[in-house]
Amino acid sequence: MKLEVRHTILSLAKERDLAITKATIAVEAISDLMFTVKTATDRSVHSEVSCFVGVENDKSKLHKIHSIVREVDVLFWQKLIKICQFKEIMHSKKYDQLETELYNSTPEFTVDNATATLTQLISELPDLLTELVKNTFTCRSKCHKSNGNMKLDKKQVYKSLLSSSHGENLLIDITRAISILEGVSNEYILQELTAKREVTKYNGKVKFKSFLNGNVHVTFLDEDLLNKLNDVL
Repeated sequence: MKLEVRHTILSLAKERDLAITKATIAVEAISDLMFTVKTATDRSVHSEVSCFVGVENDKSKLHKIHSIVREVDVLFWQKLIKICQFKEIMHSKKYDQLETELYNSTPEFTVDNATATLTQLISELPDLLTELVKNTFTCRSKCHKSNGNMKLDKKQVYKSLLSSSHGENLLIDITRAISILEGVSNEYILQELTAKREVTKYNGKVKFKSFLNGNVHVTFLDEDLLNKLNDVL
């Protein structure tokens, strides 16, 4: 693993531990406040600290700290994945699945855990690219003749691509896959395509054309790029 990545992990882990320490101190302080006011007035403080209501006793206090720790860990995992740009090579469903797994079963953000996770993801990079291309270009509409082959033809038709958030994510995946194979930054074309109905990108290599029914035609004008995609498939 590169030295700068290792340094990033160490820095994030240090910040995470500091955040947990501050969260614990904050909960302890609020708990003391709640206890003092409750003892003196037989009433509870609700204004501005409603999320801490009920932390007067040790059990609820530990539960609140655990909840904060979990949320902090999720945020630091998301930050690490963003820094390392894994989202740029994952298709949308894969990334959503990763985020769901992190949220539902959040590992502690430590140097060892982060290093092991990154090592695994790095080893999967070739498979992630293959999965991105396959997931993206096998979602084309099967009812169109040009989409009938396993390999890609010059023109691909995507049904109702602009009619849902799922379709819009797929459009992002299409440009993401092309951008990786072309070695350029991803082009987010949704707004431009919606406004102009037809745009040509990647130095004239790919034409996107949208229709009122939400369908999008993707036409590859460069044979080398088309061959790159088919090599992955």
